[in-house]
Parts: sequence; structure tokens; C-alpha cells
Amino acid sequence: MLQAAIDFNLTLGLLPIYVEHRDSETGRYLFWHPPDGMEFEVRSGRSEDHFREFDEKASDRGLALLSLHINEDRLYSAVWVAEEHLDSATTSLNGFGLSRAARS
Repeated sequence: MLQAAIDFNLTLGLLPIYVEHRDSETGRYLFWHPPDGMEFEVRSGRSEDHFREFDEKASDRGLALLSLHINEDRLYSAVWVAEEHLDSATTSLNGFGLSRAARS
């Protein structure tokens, strides 16, 4: 169901810039109107190993980690966006009171 929600909004031209995956049936999203043709990646409810695998692949494609949520079960949800649109996406995130994800 969560993937269906993302796919539906993508058809409307809305990209999730923040995703929370609370359990197998619950998620929350913040959506943004990205520039046309912007490259991105959204992954939700993944183990840390899978997150790191996606993070490496996204980085290799020139995508920057925009947002990250780790739930109580240690499941990772993340959004990556094209580097050239990172400032615009970060500004939109800031409008919701959120800052860009940082790796420690």
C-alpha cells in the first residue's frame, strides 16, 4: 500500500521529500513539486544493510541523500535527489521544519 501511495503521487508530479515508515502498514510523507526530469530515488522500510547498498548506488549515480528516517524497528526510509537540485529540495524540507539528512 505504501508503494501505491508513492506511485500515485508521482503520477501527479509530486515527489516525497521525506518518508517515515512506522510499521508494515503505516507511513507518512511530505511531498514536493520537483523540477521536470529531476532524477531521484525513494526507498522505505529497509534494513540498514539495504539502506547502505541503496546509498552507495545512489551516490554512484550522482544523487545526494536528502532525508532519512529510522524507525523504532531500525528500518530506514530515505530520499535521494540529483545534486543540482539539492539546494531547492533542502529549502523545501526546511519549510516543513526539517533539515537535510547528514551522515555521521
